[in-house]
Amino acid sequence: MSTHTFSDADVPYFMWDERLTAGEIRRLLATAPAARRIDLMAKVMRDARVEDVWQFISPADLLRHRDALFARLGWHRGMWEFLYNRWVSNDLLKTTTDSHAGPGRVS
Repeated sequence: MSTHTFSDADVPYFMWDERLTAGEIRRLLATAPAARRIDLMAKVMRDARVEDVWQFISPADLLRHRDALFARLGWHRGMWEFLYNRWVSNDLLKTTTDSHAGPGRVS
């Protein structure tokens, strides 16, 4: 499946309620206070296609803010937990934390 690459001037399809350009999203994710960054990352994870998420959020961001992000994903949480746990199981994400579900896993 091909992914659309968002230029800084594009307003991504998932910004239906907050008309931010891709450049503004990237700037906010780099410079905004932590609470705003986490809310915006969660919005991207909820509303963008998985393959488009990585244009804005890095795997390091996902690892660093995992618990705060997953708490804000609503009904999308199950999908992200599944993906996250598969990536951990297949050594695609390297975690340093353990949980009752196993090394670095979430549930």
